Amino acid sequence: HIDIATSLSNIGNIKYGQGNYDLALDLYQQVLTMQRKYHLGDHLDNVCILNNIGYIFSRGKRLYEDALEHHRRALTMLETHYPTYSGHLAINLNYIGDNLNKQRKFHEALVYYQQALSMQRTYYTSDNVNIAHTLSNIGNILSNQKKNDDALDYHRRAMSIYETYHSSDHISYAT
Repeated sequence: HIDIATSLSNIGNIKYGQGNYDLALDLYQQVLTMQRKYHLGDHLDNVCILNNIGYIFSRGKRLYEDALEHHRRALTMLETHYPTYSGHLAINLNYIGDNLNKQRKFHEALVYYQQALSMQRTYYTSDNVNIAHTLSNIGNILSNQKKNDDALDYHRRAMSIYETYHSSDHISYAT
C-alpha cells in the first residue's frame, strides 16, 4: 500500500541522516518499486524518491555518475509531466550541477546552474534564498575556473540576498 511506501521513505530519511546509506538506499528502492505499482510511473512522488536515491549516491557514497543518472531521470519526468513546476525543475538542475561540480566538470555544471537560475528568476521573487544558493553555486564554479572577479560578483549578489533573510550569526551567512 502507498502508506507503507510513505513510512518506508520516512524511515529511509532517518537512516540517511544517521549515515546508514546502504539501508536508506535499500528502503528508497523499495519505495520506488511500491510507488510505481500505485502511481503512474512519472508521479511526483517518484521524482522525489529518485532524487533521494541520487542524493545518497552523491553525498553518502560519492558515486557521482549513479547520482547523475537518478537526478537526470527525475529531471526528465519533471520536464515531461510537470513543466510548469519551475521550482522543482531548478532544484533538480542544481542537483545535477552539484554532481558535475564534484567531478570537476565545471563548464557543464555552470550550464545547469545557469538554467536553474533562469528558472528561479521567473518563479521566485528576486530576493528568494533559493536564488542566493544558485548564485553561490555559480560563484564557486567561476572561482574554480579562476574567474575571480566574476565569482566575487556572484557571491556578493548571493550575500545580499542572504542578508535579507538571516542575521549575521546564521550559518548561511558565513559560507
